[in-house]
Amino acid sequence: MAPEKEYDAIWFGGGAAGRFGAAFHKALGGKPLIVEEHHLGGECHVCRCAFENFFSDQASMAELMRLYSGKSWYPKIDLSNISAAKAAELYREVGQRAFADTMKHQTEKQLGVEVAWGKGNIIDKNIVEVNGKIYKGKNLVIGTGSRPTMPNILGINLPGVMTYIDHPEMRKDPKKMVIIGGGKIGIGKAAMFAPFNIEVTVLEKYTCLPKWDRDIRNFIFRDFKRRGIKIYEGIDVKEIKGKGKVESVVAELDGEIMEFPCDAVMVAIGLTPNSEPAIPLGAKIGKGNESIIDEGCRTNVPGVYAIGDAAGPPYFMAIARKRGMIAAKNIAGEDAKMDYSFVPDHIYI
Repeated sequence: MAPEKEYDAIWFGGGAAGRFGAAFHKALGGKPLIVEEHHLGGECHVCRCAFENFFSDQASMAELMRLYSGKSWYPKIDLSNISAAKAAELYREVGQRAFADTMKHQTEKQLGVEVAWGKGNIIDKNIVEVNGKIYKGKNLVIGTGSRPTMPNILGINLPGVMTYIDHPEMRKDPKKMVIIGGGKIGIGKAAMFAPFNIEVTVLEKYTCLPKWDRDIRNFIFRDFKRRGIKIYEGIDVKEIKGKGKVESVVAELDGEIMEFPCDAVMVAIGLTPNSEPAIPLGAKIGKGNESIIDEGCRTNVPGVYAIGDAAGPPYFMAIARKRGMIAAKNIAGEDAKMDYSFVPDHIYI
């Protein structure tokens, strides 16, 4: 079957890195094609940055209302019936759709970037098949994102075990939640859930927020103590228990077995790059499952690039977009390199 068209680059994945990189490639005078199965913009508007901005604002509002209730001129405010599930429902019904429509309109109509909608199949480094149609590209850019890392423990598949992906799909508020992992996702989620009258416990195997300044860590821990959020560091989760649903988490701390009753568990121990599409092409894969790239986002296979989370940490939208831009510049004939000397970070508290 003859190719539909030939492009300067096929951007395999239209997330933060792919969509932004393809748009930048177009602005440089190139001819890009995005291959995307679901929606443009990646996880941001579905379950990550846009959703978490909204949900964190809802949680912060509830926390402030609780803090000021009955003080100064503020009236007593009854927060007994507030619901995290209702907040998620509002975003799910309004925010997700609005952002998806905006991303599609901006990319295709305003920026004029072509999108092949459907599940892509990489035939080789120059040929991609989508819904029976063949597309040819001089270069291939893999931006397939990442997924939550899941621990190999008993009970991990029980109903009630969730990750950040499942957060917008909440239909019922848990009474007690255990968060496995004390990085910026786990700590951020703890701050989001607690204001909705959910008893939250964070279990971290090593050190919470290890890359953050001591003063910031101490501020967060003091504030969490005030808010009733429990944190355990150096604790090793052994099992999630339950008959048909989550009932507790079993962990070991200093040789002592502890059990934490709960009706929900959020796993937040890290991310695993979705580098699998690059493997059949002969691209080198690192220990963390990331596609190994040089400073120009090139893999070891000529003409094949990897960008965003698929290329490993730092896992940050600004980095994903920058990698997309660097790949676009190099495809356009420039000699561009990534600079990681100043990478910002953030957390929801």
